[in-house]
Amino acid sequence: MNQSPSETHLLTWITPVIPQKELEGLYAWVNGRITEAGLSPLSAFPQMKTSFCFEPNEALRLDFEIDSTTEGSFARLRESIWSEVFAASHPAPRPYLVSLRPMISVRAPKLLACFDMDSTLINEEVIDEIAREAGFFQEVAAITEEAMQGKLDFEAALRRRVKFFYGMPKAQALAIIPRLTLSPGADALIPFLRSSGAKTAVVSGGFEFILKHFQKQLFLDQVYGNHLVTDDHECFIGELDPPIVDAAYKKKLVAQMKESYRATLAGTITVGDGANDLPMMDEAGTQVSFCGKLKLSAHCNSLILDRNLLWLKALI
Repeated sequence: MNQSPSETHLLTWITPVIPQKELEGLYAWVNGRITEAGLSPLSAFPQMKTSFCFEPNEALRLDFEIDSTTEGSFARLRESIWSEVFAASHPAPRPYLVSLRPMISVRAPKLLACFDMDSTLINEEVIDEIAREAGFFQEVAAITEEAMQGKLDFEAALRRRVKFFYGMPKAQALAIIPRLTLSPGADALIPFLRSSGAKTAVVSGGFEFILKHFQKQLFLDQVYGNHLVTDDHECFIGELDPPIVDAAYKKKLVAQMKESYRATLAGTITVGDGANDLPMMDEAGTQVSFCGKLKLSAHCNSLILDRNLLWLKALI
């Protein structure tokens, strides 16, 4: 029987600075998870590479190179570590970031970074803020939350929500823009990505008139979102123009941009927070759940658990 070729993954763990004893305990805990997943444990403490991060704040970065020839072992390891992180049953403080990626994705130059918009590149859910302006916040926000959790079909939920905007002047919706805030680190991360040679894009189930505002502010290469139909008086009619940018269409858009920019799977990053972002993650070698819902986080190979997008620099 031929043995499968060896594959190497890098487990990156970024934590608040901790004393040596806690560091050794974390190393032993990781080794235990490695063994439980059917992988060969690290043979010595020095195999854990340590370094300091100073952006967005001082932290300790731990890197573990892990080899395997066993199919499915890395998936088991990720499931084990992720579940304990979310249950807070691991030693040491909650990490800022944890990632388990194939070495090819670690080393590849990043040529394309695709972001969700709402609750990712910005702090707010735009559709909820428009609903607040229209006087229907509670009704719309409840539907938004169920859709984000993956409990409702996205397109059906979106169409239900935009019905509340019937008769609303577009100018009234534009009035929310000054209240929308970039997620911490976004204004520094996007220029960093550009300087690194990556194209930057937003693929969002939100609305393109909002996306275009942030495209100008951040100099994003591409933005894709949904179009709210207006009448002759520039009032919304409670309908959307096709195509609907839902989960499947997000994936299609990322695939198209990869081809346009000649970006490989390993050279692509996707960042999101909800169930609607899940399919597009399969188009990227670095799949980032940014303070995301559990359904998305379970699927991704990288988690940012502290609300600052600058932690993403550690994965580039």
